Amino acid sequence: MTRQVLSIIAASCLFSSILSAGNASKRATGQTASEKNQELVRSSRSAIIATGFSENYFDEHFKLVNAYNKPGDLRVVWRFALNGYETLVTDALGYYNGEHGKRIYVHSAANTLESTKDIDRTIPKARAEKLMLACIGKFSNESVIFMRPNAGEKLSLFLTAYARGKSDHRDRGTESRRDNSNPKNRSGLDEIPQEGGENEGPVIIGYINAETGKCSKGEATVSP
Repeated sequence: MTRQVLSIIAASCLFSSILSAGNASKRATGQTASEKNQELVRSSRSAIIATGFSENYFDEHFKLVNAYNKPGDLRVVWRFALNGYETLVTDALGYYNGEHGKRIYVHSAANTLESTKDIDRTIPKARAEKLMLACIGKFSNESVIFMRPNAGEKLSLFLTAYARGKSDHRDRGTESRRDNSNPKNRSGLDEIPQEGGENEGPVIIGYINAETGKCSKGEATVSP
């Protein structure tokens, strides 16, 4: 075998080794990113369960929407669904380094949820919408949220909506239909609807407890 042929074979083997190493590196990098996402999801799941939900309840009613693992943006978003009620729970994460450099996560959901329980029985959502109509009249911007009825109580599920102002004469079909044209703020929550000029009174907000059907009211002032 000539020296030229041997050189070609050696070069070919070297190229194959470099290519294989590159592919292996890409696979390893992909696995590492995936493992980091899984670590975020596992940590978020544990933090939310620690607020009071049972593991079985969490796995039945919470579904993963997405996990964000970027510099300055560590988040896990879950969708909670029960008896026709749906809401998103966003868990923003921070962290510090513990022993041996192990990353210890701090979860916003642990503070926002704080104290929870398994919620099994609710009134039908259609019934909650009728109660809302009786409570605050015509309404818009319907949404489902977790909220604490009173200080020291466990978190409960609520249907909430804004009372429509007198200046709003648009036909929106059924009173429970959500106004999708309403602008969103950066957190994804509905902005308080702008119903009129400076002479308008505060916007009335209705809250229907999905477990008991009890209605509560609040006010939000709209700045001109």
